[in-house]
Amino acid sequence: MHISIMKLFSKKKKGYKQQAAGLTKIAAALVTAETTKDLYNKIAYAAHEILGFDRINILISRDGWLQCVKSIGNQGEPLESIKAPIDKSSGVLFLAYSNMKPYWVKKNDKLPPEYRVSREIAKIRAIRSKSFIILPLTINDRPFGIIGIDNKFKKSPINDDDIQILTLFSHLASSRMTNMYRFNESKKLTEQIQNKMKELEEKQSAAENVAENLDRIQGKLQNASKAFMKMVDKLYETGKNLSKAGETVMQKIEGIDKITLSIESVARETNLLSLNAAIEAARAGDAGKSFAVVADAVRELSKKTAGDSENIKIALDEIKQTTEGLFHQIKILDKLSEEQTNKIELLSTSANEVSKESENMKKVLR
Repeated sequence: MHISIMKLFSKKKKGYKQQAAGLTKIAAALVTAETTKDLYNKIAYAAHEILGFDRINILISRDGWLQCVKSIGNQGEPLESIKAPIDKSSGVLFLAYSNMKPYWVKKNDKLPPEYRVSREIAKIRAIRSKSFIILPLTINDRPFGIIGIDNKFKKSPINDDDIQILTLFSHLASSRMTNMYRFNESKKLTEQIQNKMKELEEKQSAAENVAENLDRIQGKLQNASKAFMKMVDKLYETGKNLSKAGETVMQKIEGIDKITLSIESVARETNLLSLNAAIEAARAGDAGKSFAVVADAVRELSKKTAGDSENIKIALDEIKQTTEGLFHQIKILDKLSEEQTNKIELLSTSANEVSKESENMKKVLR
C-alpha cells in the first residue's frame, strides 16, 4: 500500500514536471507571435501539439457573436459556420465568456439549464462533445473570447490534472493577448503622435510662409503708401499753383472789367458830344456840313466802341465763370487729396499692424 502511494506520487511529480516544461514551451511559443492571427495559430498549436488535446476551437467576440478564428480537429467544418451569439442561448459558451472563468463539463454530467445551448448551436459539430472545457480569453481583464478544448477522437474525458494545466494555459494566452493588444495600441498611439507631429510641422511651415508673405505684403504696402503720398503731394502742390494762377486771372479780369467800364463811359460821352456837334452843324447850315460829317463819324465810332465794350464784357463774364468753375474743381481736388491722404495713413497703419502680427507669429513659431 505504501509502495503504491509512492509510485502514484512519483508519477504525479513526473507529470507536474512535464506540465511545467510544457507551459514554459507554450510561453516561449506565444511570445514569438507577431500578429493576432499568428497568435491564434500558436495558441491552437500549443493546446494540440504541446498539451496533446484533440480538438481546439478559438472563438473571438465580433459584432455580437463569438466567431471561430482558428480550429483544429473540426473535420473540415467551415470557420464561418462555427459561431454563437453572445447571449444566454449560447449556454456554457456564454457563461465562460461573460463570467471570464473556465467551465468544465464532465462525461455523463447532468447539465444545469443555463449550460444548455440552443438547437441551432447544437448543430455545429465542432463544439459537440460529452466531456470538454471552455476557457475564457481576456484582454485587460475584459472578455474577448473563449477556447473550446476536448479529446473527441481519443474518447478520453477531461480530468482534474487537465483542468489545472488548462487554467494556467488560459492565463498565459490571455496575458500574451493583452500584451499584444497593448503593444498594438501603443504602436497606433505612436503613429498618431507622429502624424500629429508631422501635421504640426506642416502647419508650422505653412505659418512661417504666411509670416514671410505678410512681411513682403507689408513692405509692398509701405512702398505703395509712400509712392501714393508723393503723388498726392504733387496733386496738392499743383492745385495750389492752379489756385494762385486762378486768383491772378481773376485780378486781371477785374482790371479789364474796370477798363471796360471806363471805355463805356468814354463812348457814352463821345456819343453825347457827337449829338451836340450834329445839332450845332445843323444850325450852321452849309458851313457846318463838313463838321456834321465828322460828328456822324464820331457817333458811329462811339457806337462801335460801345458794342466792342459789350462783347469784351460778355467774354470776361465767360472767362470769370470758367475761372470760378476751375476754382470749384480745385476745391474738389483738395478735398479728394485730403481724403486720399487719410486713407493712405490708414493703409500705413494697417501695414504696421500687419508687420506687428507677422513678428508676433514668428515669435510664437520659434
